[in-house]
Amino acid sequence: MDRFKQAIEEQIDRNEQSNLFFRDHEKAIRVGQDFLSILDMVRTENNQQLIDEKIGDYVSFAADKLIKIILSVNQYIQISPEQRSAVEQIYRNSWENLKQSKDIKNTLFKVHYPRLAEWLMSLYPSHFPDALQFQTSLNKLICKEYSPAFQLQTLGVDISKLNQPVLDIGCGLNANLVQFLRRKNIQIWGFDRSVENQSSFIKRDDWFLYDYRQNFWGTIISNAALSNHILYAAKNDPELFQKYRSLLQKILDSLKFQGSLILAPGNSFIRSAVVNDGCKMVNRQIVGEFYVTFITRTAL
Repeated sequence: MDRFKQAIEEQIDRNEQSNLFFRDHEKAIRVGQDFLSILDMVRTENNQQLIDEKIGDYVSFAADKLIKIILSVNQYIQISPEQRSAVEQIYRNSWENLKQSKDIKNTLFKVHYPRLAEWLMSLYPSHFPDALQFQTSLNKLICKEYSPAFQLQTLGVDISKLNQPVLDIGCGLNANLVQFLRRKNIQIWGFDRSVENQSSFIKRDDWFLYDYRQNFWGTIISNAALSNHILYAAKNDPELFQKYRSLLQKILDSLKFQGSLILAPGNSFIRSAVVNDGCKMVNRQIVGEFYVTFITRTAL
């Protein structure tokens, strides 16, 4: 990794819990002197040309880092390809401003960070930024990828009776369950937007964009992923909830006859989101108020 990339990474990591919605960015965001020094160095005539030649790589790297941090704070945010392109353009424009600036720090606080804040605001329901504007920092959500044994127990899945092929939606960074079932000779595929090491059966993808196919899957599972996002959208973002209703329809259409979608934990909004009449829905208690939802396709 070259020095500029390293400086970008360190600056973003330095502010992983800083709140861009806070009214005064200079009080919420820390800019290291080492970062300012690197920016000053790369603005020299010879270095500018080197950065310009690799600007696509740099803005992609910065966008990847920023989005990873954002999702660690709020996993329920959805970032479309268009929204990703928009933040990459912010980094491009800010670099052009920095090349001409006489005051790097002022450009960051008066131009770059307000642009990022406006972009981030577009990802949240309208009432969220107002509620967050008085906090200089935000807590990170703890997202855990559970063991295969725990997931199978939670989902109530008997490997010997699995209707194949199987798809794991939101399989996690390491796709633990997919890897485990593959070793058991189960025909399973998985995808997650956080996957880093892709293979022929594990992909990095967005569940709104994934090609589920038609009448294909015997079992589709999603543990602590899709149902949690449906719950968040139903409570906070009506427009996003409608997108999830369409997504559930697409997923159910991808099941073959007698194929099942298994969601954990279940919630009351799943039933209102399912509009497919050719399905049967059953809930099974896990513990206390928590339950698993089974939706079986009973007609094509």
